[in-house]
Amino acid sequence: VMIISSTFTKLSLVYFYRRVLPPYRKSIPTIVLLVFVYAWGVAYLATILFSCIPISTRWDPMNPGYCYSTGEVNEAFDISNLGISVLILLRPATRMREFQALSREVKAWIGGLVSLGTMCVLQK
Repeated sequence: VMIISSTFTKLSLVYFYRRVLPPYRKSIPTIVLLVFVYAWGVAYLATILFSCIPISTRWDPMNPGYCYSTGEVNEAFDISNLGISVLILLRPATRMREFQALSREVKAWIGGLVSLGTMCVLQK
């Protein structure tokens, strides 16, 4: 559940950037970030799902089978989750001065959202 919720939260933020901030609509780095987050979510979900043989042992431990240790996978997930969160938060901050069409009030709201996101990331 954590993998799916993290993936969709990150995707919603990137799509939010694309929707609200006009320069991001056709931005190559934003598209690359979207593809990377999709691939990251699918890779970790597949890794966790297929860590048991047979797969049904993952959700029903009473089935005969074997599950590999996922300790290292969980550590890698946490580290990459933090890294991707930082990349997503830095994305609008690096191009804030390019938003000349936006008023100071809108820029302040965007800065506030980035600051709030930064606090959430640092709390992990």
